[in-house]
Amino acid sequence: MRSIVQYLKVSAPRKLVGAGIILVGMSIASTPLLAAESSAVAPNTVIFVCKYGSMKSQMAAAYFNRVAKERGLQLTAISRAFAPDKVIPDMIRENMAKEGLAPTNETITSLKPEEAVGAVSVVSFDELPNENIGQTKYIHWANSPLSKKDYWGAMDFIKKHVDEQVAKIDSKSTTVGSR
Repeated sequence: MRSIVQYLKVSAPRKLVGAGIILVGMSIASTPLLAAESSAVAPNTVIFVCKYGSMKSQMAAAYFNRVAKERGLQLTAISRAFAPDKVIPDMIRENMAKEGLAPTNETITSLKPEEAVGAVSVVSFDELPNENIGQTKYIHWANSPLSKKDYWGAMDFIKKHVDEQVAKIDSKSTTVGSR
């Protein structure tokens, strides 16, 4: 380490060394800010939650994003969990790909109450623990087929519910926009 510092002092112009020190300082100083930003969601975000965040919520978010885009809605869906898996199963990826869909987020993370508060809506396939949802109200889509055992049955359930949800959102935005 000392030899690198000595080398820089002798051979590199002081301006470059100073600029390097400033850049290092800025990157260290901004780390807490970036960590805080990662738990916030954009105000036009819909959050789908399933227990593991690797199946139903990924399927629903991907399908929602397709439908919202087709309808010209300025909304984006993401997937969250409350007991996160490490990976999205290959079978889920493969079946989603057959429909031209892809997971919405590769890193599976837990829902945080501050994310839930900032979302347009939160939709869950399971009852959510208070530590994940806080006091935020959410929509519970109970009794969906198990996606690992019946992907196509689960996807039909999801499509029906997403289409209904998007129709409600679209009618609200049309009504507001027409005034």
